[in-house]
Amino acid sequence: MTRAAVALAAAIFAACAALPPRTDLLYQARGWRARVVATAAQAGGGRGDEAAGAALAQAARRAGLRAGSLNDPAAGLPGLPLTLDSLSDPRTLARVREVSGADAVVLLRWSAGASEAELAAIDARTGDVVLRARLVSRAGPFADGAAAGAAAQEALSSLAGRETAPRLDDLP
Repeated sequence: MTRAAVALAAAIFAACAALPPRTDLLYQARGWRARVVATAAQAGGGRGDEAAGAALAQAARRAGLRAGSLNDPAAGLPGLPLTLDSLSDPRTLARVREVSGADAVVLLRWSAGASEAELAAIDARTGDVVLRARLVSRAGPFADGAAAGAAAQEALSSLAGRETAPRLDDLP
């Protein structure tokens, strides 16, 4: 009986570790959709994170968007700090649109050892926030920025106008 209980506990633990991250949509502008996004990621302390930016761009592509990472040195925006505050400047948005052709700029903020990350999407023409989400890892802290970036796919699917399947924990 004890072996069976240990085996059951191990199976439950393994199943919980395999759960996908939970996406809490905090805000989404009604009817606003994007086709092309420019992604940027920041690790704790405001440092740009190239690996997380690339993972975020890949998650956007899987969500049905065309995407490029602004964290990539080849993106053409060297030294430009990309934060919600800096993107309130119309000149910065114009430069991002010029370089990327994006409808929206998607920013990911995460910290090492944290089990939550924040995602925001800004309309690249107006500077309005069109989406805010919290990404919550159900398997402990995000291993790295790439894991945090990959967790954004569900939120990015809603930005692309794709319906996401209901999750078991969303059902009443």
